[in-house]
Amino acid sequence: MLYGDKGYDTLNKYYDLQKQNNMNTLQTLKQQEEYWRNRMQNEVVGSEAWKKFKENLDDAIDAVNSKLEDMLDNLTTQFENKLAAAVERINNKLTGGLGTTYLDEQWDYLNNYDDYFLDTYNATTGIEDVTRAYQQALDDAAANPQQQQRLNKLMNDQLKILREKDKLT
Repeated sequence: MLYGDKGYDTLNKYYDLQKQNNMNTLQTLKQQEEYWRNRMQNEVVGSEAWKKFKENLDDAIDAVNSKLEDMLDNLTTQFENKLAAAVERINNKLTGGLGTTYLDEQWDYLNNYDDYFLDTYNATTGIEDVTRAYQQALDDAAANPQQQQRLNKLMNDQLKILREKDKLT
């Protein structure tokens, strides 16, 4: 952009001046069209002068149409600029000037933190549940020392696996 990405007001002034210039040019082109139309009416249809005036009239009509297309392009660009300015103002008001990109990053950070917290919680409760279950089994096997040793080894192996796992969820 000529005035930077955020020169909306400056660009709007430029587009307003361009619109006024286009209107003046269009008025002149319409006068030319009318002039050639009047000249044609004063000539005999099919004469050399009439054919020349008809050619000039067609050129004038093409120029008017071309200018109208230019004006529509300018109005479209001005509308897009005004829309971008409005979106930026709304964005700044909603985000306190931080922008939606910053909010997206913060949202992702919070979601990742929540996932980490949930995983940590699930890991801790999972380890506690396994420990409690094995402790109950060990208590129930108090009369059999070999069974207690096997359960103790199995419990330690299972707890080691759970503690080494990155994510439990």
